[in-house]
Amino acid sequence: MTKENIKNEKYNTLNEFEKDYATAPFRDKKTDADFLSGKNILVIGKSGNGLANAVTNMLIAGNCVKKLDISTDFVDVDMFANDDCLEKCEKEYDYIITTGYANFKPNDFDIENSETIIKNICISASKIKGLKRILYFSDYRIYGKSEDNMRLAEYERINNKENLSPEGKMMIRLEELIKEKCRDNNIDYVILRLAAAFGPYVDLEKNIIYRLAELVAEGKSAEISADMSQMSFIYINDIMTATLFALGKASGNKVYNAASTEQPVNVEELICMIRKEFPKNCRITFKYESDKNNNFPVPMSSSKLSLLGWKQSVSLRDGIIILIKSMINSNEIFIFDNSYQGKLTSVHNILLEYLLYIDKICKKHNIKYFLAGGTLLGAVRHHGFIPWDDDADVMMLREDYDRFLEVIKDELPKNVFLQLPGTDPLNHQPFIKLRLDDTVFATKFTSKFPEMHNGIFIDILAHDKTSDSRIGQKKHIFMTLLTRSMVFNKWGDTPITLGGRHPILCRAATFLKNHLPMKFLEKRMFNTLEKYKNKDTDFLYDGMGRNLRRGVFPKKWLDEAVLMDFEGYKLPVPKDYDEYLTWLYGNYMEMVSVSERRTSHSIVWMDLGEYADYRVGENLFDK
Repeated sequence: MTKENIKNEKYNTLNEFEKDYATAPFRDKKTDADFLSGKNILVIGKSGNGLANAVTNMLIAGNCVKKLDISTDFVDVDMFANDDCLEKCEKEYDYIITTGYANFKPNDFDIENSETIIKNICISASKIKGLKRILYFSDYRIYGKSEDNMRLAEYERINNKENLSPEGKMMIRLEELIKEKCRDNNIDYVILRLAAAFGPYVDLEKNIIYRLAELVAEGKSAEISADMSQMSFIYINDIMTATLFALGKASGNKVYNAASTEQPVNVEELICMIRKEFPKNCRITFKYESDKNNNFPVPMSSSKLSLLGWKQSVSLRDGIIILIKSMINSNEIFIFDNSYQGKLTSVHNILLEYLLYIDKICKKHNIKYFLAGGTLLGAVRHHGFIPWDDDADVMMLREDYDRFLEVIKDELPKNVFLQLPGTDPLNHQPFIKLRLDDTVFATKFTSKFPEMHNGIFIDILAHDKTSDSRIGQKKHIFMTLLTRSMVFNKWGDTPITLGGRHPILCRAATFLKNHLPMKFLEKRMFNTLEKYKNKDTDFLYDGMGRNLRRGVFPKKWLDEAVLMDFEGYKLPVPKDYDEYLTWLYGNYMEMVSVSERRTSHSIVWMDLGEYADYRVGENLFDK
């Protein structure tokens, strides 16, 4: 087995929660991971230390999802307690990451042994040619307890050793030592101080969040002292992203805090937050007295790290939800139950009625159609809606789409509105939307037009023919992109950018769209979409939808429909769904990361009216 296959095998053994934190830095567009390409990295940590394991998993993920070709070795920190530690370093390293005792509570605080370890790590590092940096993890305990809830920056109160716990005293001594030895040996270092860390499947010090999460997951009753001390935390995903910023963007020989950028919270606020999300399981009460023996984390400021571009990606609330749900039942597919004010099930039920209604009409008139986009993916992967999806799409060939448009006018239920540019003057989407009257389901964009029909909707799209030649296909896609942009940007009164490409053309197009009537621009858009309508070609493209830049696909993929289970019903999908979904999504069986399983539309205004508690079969379409 090759080394790459071994790394892939290790990555594939991670569960969905572990993959979420391991891939977090590589999903963040502001995180530049390319500097790690081809580098050798030594991770030094205590065996069984959750942070050391998490960092190692993250580096392995970089190879699998970004093809960075990182070579990673792990060495137990205790090996540096002996003078022969140089023999433990197998190769020349570009970076050394040592997790120290950050968010880890050792059983025995042997400060002398720990100092020896730090000295030997630095001596070993000084012998490595080309070493770029040592990243050393520390944590909140270095600050002691904050009685006044001051949010502490990197150099505030670090010399105040009063009321420090034994761990805190050790942390500050080891920080001083790493700085001293790195300076003595001319080694570039960065110290990353973490707030109290938490996350699923990461063995970290059991702080107050873990204690509360375990009580809720087990449904146990407990009384907690409602200490009013403000506390900062950080979710494991954000630690991984901060690690890459500290390695690649941080200034050398500096200290950086990594903590949630939200306001710090106290115990009472944590309990209230958890009770809101888990009202049946949270049986925790609090008493108003301070726990004199607590070692709660202090409020910390991450402004310095944020100036490098680092940004918190998982809120404290979402992180706690993920942690607790992973403890309750890790075998279920994780979703956020609080999406759309708790109405996501009702939304799914309404969308399913839409699909069943369209299926009925298409069967009646012998019109071929397929589930599309995320609805098709849900059918194949989940045999129903993607649990966190919030819309439904169907697709047709142009000839079927035109026939559907003809018959739907006579078949339309009285409580459904057929939305097209010709039926709603405020709407300029190129495809059919069916919208439910007396409801509102407005995105951030469409909410700008409150007089437009903004009811909960289903999208019906046509896949149009395109050229057989590659040059012709590129021209057709470009003209479609341009004409659609002119319509959409005139609608939103914004300049055309085309993603920063063709700036001169974009300025000219912006000028034209500002001075040409919308009806003229819409006509040009529809003419472009249907350019090859009456020609015999072998390729299609998604000119109406969100996949225009993916290019073209063979027309034969939509030659035949087969039925597939969808929420207990049989609905049509392309017979060649595997080829189509691979073209659309790549590895379509790989689900979106846990922390990103939020609904796909930015719905900012929702009112389901009388359908707020809708169940399938309750005669949604009453014609």
